[in-house]
Amino acid sequence: MDSSLLESFFRQMSSFRIIEAEFLLESSILMINEDQTGNLLFKGKPCCFAITIDICYLYKIGQVKKQVQILAEFSVKSLLGSSFRRIDKNICNLDIFLCCPVNNWCCGASKQSENRRRKRKHITISFNFKNAPNEEICINWMNTLQSLSSGIVPSTPFNSPDSILGLPSDINSFKVPAPPIRKFLVIVNPVSGRGTAMQVWSSTTKPMLQEAGITYTFIKTTHANHARSLISGMSEEEQSQYSAVLVIGGDGLLFEVVNGFSDRVLLPSSSSILSSNELQSSNNGLSNALPSQLVSQDAIQHLQRIFYSVNIAPIPGGTGNGLVKTILHECGEAYSAMNATFVAIKGQPRPVDLSCVRLSNGARMMSFLSLSTGLVSDIDILSESMRWMGEMRLYVAAVYYMLRKRLYSGKLYLKLSESTSSGWDVVVEGSHIGVWVTQTAYVASTMCVNPAAHLGDGVFTVFVMQPMSRWRLLQLLLEMDTGGHITHPYVKMYVCSQYLFAPEVDMSNGVYSLDGEAVDAGPLEGVMLKGMARFLSLPAQA
Repeated sequence: MDSSLLESFFRQMSSFRIIEAEFLLESSILMINEDQTGNLLFKGKPCCFAITIDICYLYKIGQVKKQVQILAEFSVKSLLGSSFRRIDKNICNLDIFLCCPVNNWCCGASKQSENRRRKRKHITISFNFKNAPNEEICINWMNTLQSLSSGIVPSTPFNSPDSILGLPSDINSFKVPAPPIRKFLVIVNPVSGRGTAMQVWSSTTKPMLQEAGITYTFIKTTHANHARSLISGMSEEEQSQYSAVLVIGGDGLLFEVVNGFSDRVLLPSSSSILSSNELQSSNNGLSNALPSQLVSQDAIQHLQRIFYSVNIAPIPGGTGNGLVKTILHECGEAYSAMNATFVAIKGQPRPVDLSCVRLSNGARMMSFLSLSTGLVSDIDILSESMRWMGEMRLYVAAVYYMLRKRLYSGKLYLKLSESTSSGWDVVVEGSHIGVWVTQTAYVASTMCVNPAAHLGDGVFTVFVMQPMSRWRLLQLLLEMDTGGHITHPYVKMYVCSQYLFAPEVDMSNGVYSLDGEAVDAGPLEGVMLKGMARFLSLPAQA
């Protein structure tokens, strides 16, 4: 087919012409219109519009030497969604919603860094075809954009099976199918942190979901463990209608949601954890004295079926927010509610480690962040009365407990990752300031506990703080935010897959911190469950 026939074929189409913008010739075009007679208007002026698999362009073609002027361009990676509005009987508007890196709103070549902040943008294109159904044409373009925003390459006139040599079929009769509508379960704790979660929902997350065309069920928690009982009591049929659970609050609300899922499987264990004295006097050795299996293989498989059936997306709205900070950090996104909502909308499921922790009373809980005893748990839990201060409460409490400089006593047993044996190693015996078992790079939005940690690496990183002077302790507290504690001379670091802590004193009045939540002190153990949950995330170069 020669060029004259091709041109004749194109000019018969009321919506299309020969592609004059040469920079598009190598692109995978899904939709294009280069008629500048007023069919499409951008900011009130005629324009051309092209949608490719990667980038969308608004441009003008000059009459001299066919020079192209780019009016706007945006990456499909930054596309939230689109919708159309009928203005009158002749004009329809296509609204395009974006969440772009602020250093380049066109979104095509933003600098990759962990501080990639974003800003919402809104583009409107008017459709005013004289001899064609504007509403149907506008819906085709909308469905094309909506599909791309959901990660689906739609069937369009340019790539449909009945196209001739890559040329479009009948434009006016072709219907671009609408993508499936996603539905989220949104859970908000209105008192998280300093009570900002509802503002995050109303000003950021809610409008972004609407722009993306995502429907939702909204739940505002009214009491402690509301989310936990809601999730644990949800049937598989109810859960199947949601493609994701958005959790707007702090780590405490996320702890409730995660444990709500696991409560369907994990009942309190019938066997108790041996005390330190019992472990010492065991004639059979430590490996035989410990419970043989914290979680059965049947329970693990059941947990996997539950967690794999739904995606979780945390949005920061409280104090701490260590997991969402870690997710955003590994995505190369800045820490903000807008960036976290963007990841929830555009992200794909990513395996994230959970651990199962058994307390001294036999209760089993799931953890995604950390377990702390001693100094760290004192700071985290006993500063709850100062929640109105936000994260500043942690620093005030740190100074108080630094001056007190309490010592604790106990034994810590680990199954070390680098160990050649399958048994346990005693790494702590006697006095210490605290034990900190971590699973993520960040345990709070401002505290990088282990820069080398990655989501899904399947190990615990354990920090043991040995007795030290107040001056050394002050240095340690100042270095914790940046990870400097890793090289502190009085801090020992271990990597393991399982741990057991047995205090040597009565801890009936003490508390430990599990993901920022207070749990009864006493003997406890934990085991890593690699990649157990699915959280929404983006590739680092997204």
